[in-house]
Amino acid sequence: MAFGAVLDTCVLYPFSLCDLLLRFADRELYDPYWSGRILDELARNLLGRGLKPSQTDYRVEQMRRTFPAAEVSAIAVAPGATNGERSERQARAGGRGRREG
Repeated sequence: MAFGAVLDTCVLYPFSLCDLLLRFADRELYDPYWSGRILDELARNLLGRGLKPSQTDYRVEQMRRTFPAAEVSAIAVAPGATNGERSERQARAGGRGRREG
């Protein structure tokens, strides 16, 4: 792959954007990365939107199954990637991390 990208909840939550980004990853245009924490936040937000727990679980499980190497235990933040008051977890990173497992 040419590069990796951390997909935070803000891009995984909107279905159309998530679908587009994961289709690009499926075509091996880049390597997607996320943490268990990001997926937990996604699930909470989807439940808050009114999705059933079974729907939320299915979506997250399909992401994990389709991209097993995407889940990392730590995300390294690229220098200068923070944005004002935003936390490092929310900063965009270059896809560096350690695989969970």
